[in-house]
Amino acid sequence: MQAKYPCFKKGRNEWEAECLVCKPGTYISVSYKGAADLKSHLISSKYSKAVRGASASTKVTSYFATTESKKEDQVTAAEGTYAFHTIKHHNSFLSMDCTSSLLKKTFPDSDLAKKLSCARTKTKAIVTSVLAPYSIDSALKSFEENDIAYCAVAADGSSHDGLKLFPVLVQYFDWKNGGIQSKLIVFKNRHNETADTIAGYVKETLEKSGLSEKCVAFTGDNCNTVFGGLRRNGLGNNVFAKLKKMLSTSLIGVGCPAHVLNNCVRYGAERMSIDIEK
Repeated sequence: MQAKYPCFKKGRNEWEAECLVCKPGTYISVSYKGAADLKSHLISSKYSKAVRGASASTKVTSYFATTESKKEDQVTAAEGTYAFHTIKHHNSFLSMDCTSSLLKKTFPDSDLAKKLSCARTKTKAIVTSVLAPYSIDSALKSFEENDIAYCAVAADGSSHDGLKLFPVLVQYFDWKNGGIQSKLIVFKNRHNETADTIAGYVKETLEKSGLSEKCVAFTGDNCNTVFGGLRRNGLGNNVFAKLKKMLSTSLIGVGCPAHVLNNCVRYGAERMSIDIEK
C-alpha cells in the first residue's frame, strides 16, 4: 500500500498512517475503510492546503552550496580575490557591502557574478581566517626553505578606540624573492605600554615563530621606554635592554629613521638666521 501511496508511512500502530505532507503528527485511521480512508484524506482541504504550501516553499538545503562544484570553486576564488584586493589597496570592509550588487548589475550575463555574495562580514572572515594565517605561514616557511639565517624585529604601539594595538614585524633578506622583505607576523592588543609588557610580547612572538635565535636587531621608536634616552644607557629599564637579557643575544638597536630625520631638520632649522615658516 505504501508503494501506491508514497506520501504516507506507518503510524503509531498498524491501523494508522502518518501523512508526510501535512504537519508532523497527522495520523489517519485506516481501521474502518483501509485504502479508502487514505483517498479521503488526499481530497481533503487540509491536504490540499499542505500541498500548496509545500510547493510554494523552498527547502533549506537549496540554500547550501554544492560541494566539489567547479562553479562554487570559481565563486570562492573570486571572493577571495576581492577580499585580497580590499586589503591590498587599504579599503574598508564597508566598501564591500555594495561590490557584489554592483558586479551583478554590471555583468548581468555572468553566472559567476550572480553568485557573488561577499559583503563586509564575509570579507573580514576571509581576511582574518584565511589570507592572514596563510601570509604568516608563508613568511615563516621561507626561513627554512630559503635558508635565511638572520632577521630583525620591529614593534610599535598605537591606540585605537581605547585599545593598545601592537604590530610585530620581521625584516630579512630573501635572495629568492626579491631581496629585503618586511612581514607582519602578529597584531594583538596589550593591556599597557610598559617596557616589561612590550619586551615580553616581542620575546613571546619570536619564540612562537621560531625566530628567537635568528633575531640580530631590534627596531623601535626613539622614546625613553624603548631605548632609554639619547645615550641608550637608561639603567636597563627599557625595551631594548630587557629584550637583550631575555634573548641572551647581542642585539643591534635601530631607532626610527623618520624621527631621526625630523629631529635633524628641527634642530637645524632652529639654528638658522631666518624663520623657515615665514
